[in-house]
Amino acid sequence: MVDEGVGNVVAANLLAMTAAGVSGEVFNIGCGQQSSLNELARQLGQIAGAEPQVTYLPARGGDILHSLADISKARALLGYEPAVWLGVGLQRTWEYFAAQRAEIPPSVDGSGPAPPAREVSARERG
Repeated sequence: MVDEGVGNVVAANLLAMTAAGVSGEVFNIGCGQQSSLNELARQLGQIAGAEPQVTYLPARGGDILHSLADISKARALLGYEPAVWLGVGLQRTWEYFAAQRAEIPPSVDGSGPAPPAREVSARERG
């Protein structure tokens, strides 16, 4: 599950810089709202304008079945409240990477001809 946005982490750090008596404390920062991988895929599909193709496999040992950031300590000691919710964070992240991809030359992002191949020396092969 994804349960944080960079904006929330930045806000919490700014609060911690001015909060009294919290030096050395550890805080969970996130939305305090649980979302399943299915919900995450659904939201990303909506943002991307594509139907997610999900393949379900058997659970593996060590898989985390449920995850939720307990932000109660940050609320109590820092006055933290989430400002960026999952859907907004996903949208902003999608837009950021879409803008970055638009700046990549075609030969690098795979949408155009690849650069010419070159011989690899024995020294480079190790």
